[in-house]
Amino acid sequence: MIPSNIFSKWCDVLFEDYVLGFERSYCPSRNCMALVVNECEINYGTLRKARCPNCKEWFCFQCKVVWHAGYRCEESGNLRDWNDIAFSKLVESMHWARCPACGSCVERKEGCRVMYCRCKTSFCYECGGNLKSPSGCLCKEKGDVYCHHYCAIICGLILIFTVLGVLGGVIYGIYCVIKRINDMAYKVKDTKNNR
Repeated sequence: MIPSNIFSKWCDVLFEDYVLGFERSYCPSRNCMALVVNECEINYGTLRKARCPNCKEWFCFQCKVVWHAGYRCEESGNLRDWNDIAFSKLVESMHWARCPACGSCVERKEGCRVMYCRCKTSFCYECGGNLKSPSGCLCKEKGDVYCHHYCAIICGLILIFTVLGVLGGVIYGIYCVIKRINDMAYKVKDTKNNR
């Protein structure tokens, strides 16, 4: 039998892998911020009006703000409330970066320029370049080193141990299934010999 903590981690990895294959956004409501996934291949890349499954509020999947009926995404900036405007000014004054995939704000205190957003996108804090896209980080073209060496080593070790943990869980699961089949076969064979 697979221990519950390993099974839980395995389920999380499977779910993340599944979600990463779809277009996704976060609910813009300050009280919700739930992950919303576009599973409809028909509307892929063109979905605009979406309803959050958690708070049931409508929002624009393209520009990631509350639904702006009758307005294009470019015009929706005029519809924001005073809190959104104040937050935008704070983001600008603090020089925070926004994730190129979901638009969430990220603050860097120190260390590596590589940011990992909650939507699993990795990007450069300085130029905003998505590190998994073909264009990548623009800082590399200027000759800047965008990541500390120790950060790359730590990230590599985390990845290796995560993969080993998942593989260990799968191998342990296969072992348990084979052991159970062998035990059942032994019982059947033992029953036939006792007749």
